[in-house]
Amino acid sequence: MTSAVSAVTSSGARIPTGFSPMGDIRPRTRLVAVSFGETSSGKTHWSICTAPEPVFHLILDRNADEIRKKITRLNGREIYPSLVAYTPNLGEAEAKKAWKTLTDSIDAVLAVNQGTLVIDTASEVDSLLRLATYGRLEKVMPFAYSDRNKMWKALFSQFYDGSMSVILIHKMKPKWINNQKTAEYEIAGWADVSDGGVEFEAQMVTQHRWDSRTRQFMVRVLKQNMFPDLMGEESDADTLSLGNILDLTFGDE
Repeated sequence: MTSAVSAVTSSGARIPTGFSPMGDIRPRTRLVAVSFGETSSGKTHWSICTAPEPVFHLILDRNADEIRKKITRLNGREIYPSLVAYTPNLGEAEAKKAWKTLTDSIDAVLAVNQGTLVIDTASEVDSLLRLATYGRLEKVMPFAYSDRNKMWKALFSQFYDGSMSVILIHKMKPKWINNQKTAEYEIAGWADVSDGGVEFEAQMVTQHRWDSRTRQFMVRVLKQNMFPDLMGEESDADTLSLGNILDLTFGDE
């Protein structure tokens, strides 16, 4: 017979108001991940080829849809696409409509509560959010971005409340310092902000590249809160598949 949960600590002290008994300490066996890399580095391939099925592919980058079609035909994976009507030239009213479509799609997928949600790309999602919120992508003062930041944080709260893995694919852009373009690149989207950003909010961050010598897509784990032993590891996309990473992270949970 299962005993009632104790309202005191192991030493007999009363648990303070606002704190809960330990209860079930098993973590959700999913990861909220950010993947980034230069063009043709294997981000979409890794996400929809190696993530647990069913894969729900939320597409704002039309090239990603062509990759999805090829992978589905060759591999027979269970991938369900949803195309969001996005271009950088959307007017504010059109952007608001597209944003509503996108958030409704995310709500519907998270209710499934199994498999993986792939957002391709979150860089375009951020652009769409800015168009829907401010009506433009440029000449918005940094202090005005508080509404955008709150909406991104609300999305991440949804991801963490669910039991599905989520992959937010990101493009890269040239890095500017003191109004000068440098040779470096950085994540394009909700990044490099003082009160959050995708790299801060995610449980795992992966960087992707094409290895011309071995003719393979490579994956490097830059951040992994749930299994830090993987941080700094790099291998081919099949070895460091999301499925394998989940097995290493959660074992027999």
